[in-house]
Amino acid sequence: MSVVEIALCHVTLRNIGLALLVVVLVFVFKAIKIFLFPRPGAVKESYPFQNTIILAQSQEIILEICKKYFDLTYEQTKKKTFLLEVIGLPTFVMTVDVANVTHVLKTNFENYGKSAPIFKNKFQGLLGDGIFNADGQQWFAHRKTSAHLFKLSEFKSTVLDIFNHDLTIAIDYIKSKKNDSFDFQGLMHKFTLESISQIAFGLQLGCISDNEVEFANDFDYCTACINDSMINPFWIFERFFTPGGWRYFAALRRLNKFAAKLIKERRAQVAAASDTTSKPRNDLLSLYLNRDNFSRKDRDDDEGEKKSSGGYSDAFMEPTDQNLRDVILNMVIAGRDTTAQALSWTFYRLCIHPEVQLKVREELRAVAEKTHLSLQSPDTYSYAFLQQLRYTEAVCMEALRLHPSVPKEAKCVMQDEVLPDGTQVRKGDILSFQAWSMGRDPTLWGENAMDFVPERFLEQTKPNPFVFTAFQAGPRTCLGQNFAILEMKCTLARLVSQFEFTLQQPADSVTYASTLTLPIKGGLQVSAELVQ
Repeated sequence: MSVVEIALCHVTLRNIGLALLVVVLVFVFKAIKIFLFPRPGAVKESYPFQNTIILAQSQEIILEICKKYFDLTYEQTKKKTFLLEVIGLPTFVMTVDVANVTHVLKTNFENYGKSAPIFKNKFQGLLGDGIFNADGQQWFAHRKTSAHLFKLSEFKSTVLDIFNHDLTIAIDYIKSKKNDSFDFQGLMHKFTLESISQIAFGLQLGCISDNEVEFANDFDYCTACINDSMINPFWIFERFFTPGGWRYFAALRRLNKFAAKLIKERRAQVAAASDTTSKPRNDLLSLYLNRDNFSRKDRDDDEGEKKSSGGYSDAFMEPTDQNLRDVILNMVIAGRDTTAQALSWTFYRLCIHPEVQLKVREELRAVAEKTHLSLQSPDTYSYAFLQQLRYTEAVCMEALRLHPSVPKEAKCVMQDEVLPDGTQVRKGDILSFQAWSMGRDPTLWGENAMDFVPERFLEQTKPNPFVFTAFQAGPRTCLGQNFAILEMKCTLARLVSQFEFTLQQPADSVTYASTLTLPIKGGLQVSAELVQ
């Protein structure tokens, strides 16, 4: 090695050493600042790095940790907002204050978005510029197009036909278990993936079986990695320099390949249909490929949608392969994960509250008798029949109150301002409202807030969406809210009418896994016995 090469090597090593020293000093400086000069309303540390260490060690129980801080803050200050300052991440502003939630989701909703770098850098790989990772005109274009999928006419025909077809397959699968234990959550993930694939993409996967679904496994792993990146200051290092991070990129490549194949096939099908007199397809991909869905007339005629969506009225998104890929992967979260996990928690509650399971079955029998229909026939479970199941719907809502499919929602603060409760937020802060904690708040739901009481949703016509935030509220209210409730009611009706479900694991072993949504960790082991 020459003298020059040796000198360059020493210089390079010295530069690396200096860079590492700077990083360490920055971390230490911020740690001292957080410890000695915390922001107003921040959780005070007993020693430097305390909050960072607690956050790193508590990822699996992060919801309980936040609930504990909310309770402590309210006890000490009568406020329902606290700040959490940690090393390597923006300041988190955590709130369960209804006035704050209303302000963020409605009054000043444009000041709280998803397009900031803190989200884009972490979500872009999986969600791209899809509806869950977009703001402004781009978000509205997604919303306007997707709305076509959730029309009442679609619910009454195509959507329910698909639900009932796939539930018949799921029922046959349960019967094949012959009272043996099986993973109910795994079955629900396959059922909802099969259904949303047909409704949104026009694709039949045939995945309701004991076989593993690689696409689903890859998607679950990527969402878990994204969730980790939101609360792990070392996520970049882990993503690029550890086997777990490399697995993320491998899974993402397979997801992209799946989406690319689907898009290529759909483009060919749409092109072929345009040359014939065949009826156009109504799945979501076909809607995005149809420019008429963005027509000026359609936009101008829908004043209500324009007002509820922040005033955006001239939204168009070019149906490129990349944009369609983003649509596919965002719709998987919307149509598979959230509903499957809501159903899993609902059946968990039915198992540990057999009296509720019995009431659901009794309601089904009463409505069937009144309408002279047979519960054994899939044709019975029409839109009109399901609309009469008020107690069954209350069970679904109560399960979502205690186990919201999106337990924590985060948005980036775009400009400094003061929240209604007096909390100051700064540009770049992450504001998070916690649906999981709000659903367990006795000041919102009474002293029995921790109890499973479906009747509470029979006593009120419609819950305040800024209190019951399982579907968000304001301009970004979940488009698929009615879709999800319909799918849950249809599933409860079809399964509970035929089976008695029993939990086959200790009730206290059922807990959540920390991801973007709220899956049951390790699945839900149940058995199902045919009812007479």
